[in-house]
Amino acid sequence: MFYAGVAVLFVALFLFRIATGTITNDDYLHLSTAQQLVLGAVPVRDFLDPGELLFYSTSAASQLLLGRSLLSEVLLDAALLSAGQVLVFVLAARAARSTVVGLIAGLFPVVIVARLYSYPKTLLYAGALMLMWAYLDTGRRGLLWAIGGWIGLSFLFRHDHGAYIGATAAAMIAITHWRDRRALIRGALDIGAPLAVLVIPFFVFVQMNGGLPFYVRAMLDTARGEYERTVGQVPPFNVVWHGWLPLPAPAQPGQADPNATAWLYRVTVALPPLTAVLLVWDWLRRRRGAAVAWAGMNQESAKLICAAVLALLMHTYLLRARSDSAVADVSALTGVLGSWVLARSLSAGWHGARRLIGSEPRQSWFGASAGVAGALAMIAVCVVTARALHDTPGGDVTSTFVKRVSSGYNPLPEQIEKLSALHAPYDYQGARYLFACTAPTDRVLISSGYRPELYYAAGRGFAAGRLYYLNSLAPSPEFKKWSLARLHAERVPIALVNPDDDDLGDSFPALKAYLQEHYRPAGRVEFWGSHFDVLVDPSIPPSRTWDDGLPCYR
Repeated sequence: MFYAGVAVLFVALFLFRIATGTITNDDYLHLSTAQQLVLGAVPVRDFLDPGELLFYSTSAASQLLLGRSLLSEVLLDAALLSAGQVLVFVLAARAARSTVVGLIAGLFPVVIVARLYSYPKTLLYAGALMLMWAYLDTGRRGLLWAIGGWIGLSFLFRHDHGAYIGATAAAMIAITHWRDRRALIRGALDIGAPLAVLVIPFFVFVQMNGGLPFYVRAMLDTARGEYERTVGQVPPFNVVWHGWLPLPAPAQPGQADPNATAWLYRVTVALPPLTAVLLVWDWLRRRRGAAVAWAGMNQESAKLICAAVLALLMHTYLLRARSDSAVADVSALTGVLGSWVLARSLSAGWHGARRLIGSEPRQSWFGASAGVAGALAMIAVCVVTARALHDTPGGDVTSTFVKRVSSGYNPLPEQIEKLSALHAPYDYQGARYLFACTAPTDRVLISSGYRPELYYAAGRGFAAGRLYYLNSLAPSPEFKKWSLARLHAERVPIALVNPDDDDLGDSFPALKAYLQEHYRPAGRVEFWGSHFDVLVDPSIPPSRTWDDGLPCYR
């Protein structure tokens, strides 16, 4: 019965994600890189890999198997995100020892996750915690091999995912076997063996395609620049004073409620230390001989320590932006820890209320207050969930699902059209021009700002080994030299430059000088309201003329 319910929950979550999912320009970051694979490029050798080989390779596989369309990516993301959220529900129900409380707490990551491409931050971490809890319950060595393999897969999805999950697995082994040195070493080897089987071939591949030192430096430069670019301040509460009464200020139309983001952020960062405090409190009470009314799960302390450690590690990097989307990225562990804290507060309230009526009223006010707080939190989650369902596009999840699938996934707010290998997917001049006037084997250079969607829209690969150019992500001198060498080796008949955006001149002056020396202006095209100057390589003769007299090379 339980597994049937889990299957029903997965289907419901999948339909919900299809009906409510949206596509942002960040989705095109890995989609355009996946397209690079589909077009025959080799990671590391032909383009910069930021340490996410399996992430964009999974998208590339879905494009090949299901068709080169946004629908293929959305179906993949929705399925894997829903699978991760089902695992969150199972973990939350176990932590709370209640299906109802687990379901309510598990709704938290469901209703706030808006970005489909964030599925690894739910699936990988929930799956890792599921395996660790299973090992703590059974002690089976085969589960340690599974954990090691999961760490390896997580590392290949993105290196920091593997690092965080690996560090938590090390903490789990230490907690479980700290009194037995032989078991401690055996556990580390059982995890390390499958991890090595997955990771060592990747290191060999990198060494053969540019070398590990160059790869590590380029990856760290990118990660450092991305962190500095996206790190944000703690979100403040936004209130408006009406006389002596402060009231929450309304959100701007189409934007996240800043007060909701501020609350969610503080709840998220408070849960791991709160969990630790409650575990220490229980331990002290048991040491003093006091009975703890809460009947927790088996190996409760070890399981929750693993969850809290994993959450803290996620927060160090994944929560850096401190925005609503960043809070959503780490919401899987928030749902698990929140379910346990919620169940503890409700249990304390129940026992406190019973004692208030009975013979020990003085010792029960704290428990009763905790119960009231837990009930209010449960009501808040239900209200947020109902509001999210009410705001679903189309008003009905099932009909919206059918409509979107039958139309090739066309969410009107983003004006995204179905991608086909036979015609340009976007009805925009820039995408249609690049698609019609370059060969599939050609590369295109878009040297202005952050435009990964234009590569995917045109169905073309990016030149010089880098997808975008931003001042905050200025590459190292060694990578600049490598990037120019890649540009020399590729056929790049067309480059697009936004005259109002000179990120390239600030972060990569040598590349800008190369364009000025080897390319000449040929006209202008438009894409999503931005105008780009078209630069062409005069050494490549055009085959015909396109609209507005622009040269065509296909």
